[in-house]
This record gives sequence, C-alpha cells and structure tokens, in this order.
Amino acid sequence: MNTGAATLTIRLSLRGATSSINAPGYVTTTGFSLPGDGLWHQAAFSLAAADLTPINGPAAPATFLTSVAESRVFHSPGANTTVGVNFNGSFSVDNIRALPEPGSAALLVLAGAGALRRRR
Repeated sequence: MNTGAATLTIRLSLRGATSSINAPGYVTTTGFSLPGDGLWHQAAFSLAAADLTPINGPAAPATFLTSVAESRVFHSPGANTTVGVNFNGSFSVDNIRALPEPGSAALLVLAGAGALRRRR
C-alpha cells in the first residue's frame, strides 16, 4: 500500500553476507508500479536468473541464491541499486510469501507421490 501521492516503482533486492552498502547482490529487473492510492495491491517478483540484474559483481544467480543474507523491498525507478532511493512518502508491505518455482513444485509433488506409493 502506497500512502503517498506519487506512483512508486517497487523492487526486491537480495544481498550477500557483507553489510556494506556496496555488497554484491541482485535486484529485480522489472519493478512493480505501485500507485499512490492508499489501497493494497498484490505484487510478485521472480528470482529466475533472467529476471535479476546483478549489482557489484555477485556470483552467478544459482550460486548466489543459496546464501542470501538480506532481502529488501524498496522503491527505485531503475534496476541499478540494492538499497533503493529516497522519496517523500511511505509504503507498507504485508503477507510476504516465498513460493518455489513451478518446476520445483512439480518435483515435490512427484516425490510425494513416489513416497506414498512406496508405503503401500
């Protein structure tokens, strides 16, 4: 929910173990346009390699995503920072869920079906 007047571009960033502002990481390439209407909106951010922009030379996404130390939801018009930019206003975030990619979900279902079959 954006309680300010201006439309914000919301992104997700992921950073590595160092606490430096220049820590390597990734930011979602495509931002979510959040209107300043005071209403709740639903956004989804993909963590597929093709949907992430590297910042400050992180490891390849497949390696980096196994050791993320920090994630942020923030406003930034461009995919060029993992910390966001200042703006006059505020926004709220609620009900954050991490979901497996569709391929992983199918694999979990198959594994579960195999385990049930084995029990019989």
